Amino acid sequence: MLINTKYLVITIISVFVALGLGILIGFQLDSQDIVLQQQESLIQALEEKFEQMSETNLALENEIKDLRSFQIKIQQYLENTFQHQIKGDLEGLSVALIETSSDYRYPETADFLNKAGVNVDISLFITDEITNISQEKQNRLDLELGSTEHKDLESLIVEEIVDFLAGGPAGGIDCLQDLGLIEVNGTFDTPSDFVILAGGSKDKNEKVFKIDLPLVKELKEKSIPLIGVESGGVEYSYVEYYRKQGISTVDNVDTIPGQISLALIMTGQEGNYGIKGGASALMPLLSKEKLDEDIRIDSGL
Repeated sequence: MLINTKYLVITIISVFVALGLGILIGFQLDSQDIVLQQQESLIQALEEKFEQMSETNLALENEIKDLRSFQIKIQQYLENTFQHQIKGDLEGLSVALIETSSDYRYPETADFLNKAGVNVDISLFITDEITNISQEKQNRLDLELGSTEHKDLESLIVEEIVDFLAGGPAGGIDCLQDLGLIEVNGTFDTPSDFVILAGGSKDKNEKVFKIDLPLVKELKEKSIPLIGVESGGVEYSYVEYYRKQGISTVDNVDTIPGQISLALIMTGQEGNYGIKGGASALMPLLSKEKLDEDIRIDSGL
């Protein structure tokens, strides 16, 4: 019986196709095993890495807690010790604290000064409304402070504040307070020994140019000692503008080193201190006499 060539060719092709399919399926099965093994190895390595990172993270968290605890103790020590050391130098001094931004307030500065023996006679807060006064309030101010025809309103308000701080009448201040443009706490019989101007804001604005810098100029003209301060974390710094007016500044007054710098400036160590660009040093240097007085070394004698 003769074999039909056509069927023979088809049969041979079918055999080879079947062989090819078998080889391909076998290869794929082997590849899947290899991929699974690789995935398992990768997952195991990631788990080990994650465990190591978790242990490292836990160790770092504990270290941070220890450092924070140590920092708090150091700050408490510095605050208590330094207040004791300088209380005699600051005892009886008086200050007027002027705050010019609602974004950052400075109650801790007044608290530190009080603990150090300084009398905070006046705390005066200038509201943000002062740069955007309604027509109704402006008309009232025209009557109380005089015509604003030849002077802008902010300049007149600044003059009223400075005259008040220099011991002048409080009529204009009472009017500003009634209108909600300023807030005043405290009283004084004689001008304060220092004015502390505390600024800084979250956004760039014109208040530093319309209120703060005119205040600095007017206070300097009346020879009233002035120190400019702000918190270390303010987003828009006023201290750089204060510094250009030639006054002493502290750009981190919300910290213990900043408060110490403020106190030392009040004892005569003028300068620009803090952590930001333009500061001459972190803190003023203590005099040798003060160091000899405050540092006790146990020599065993």
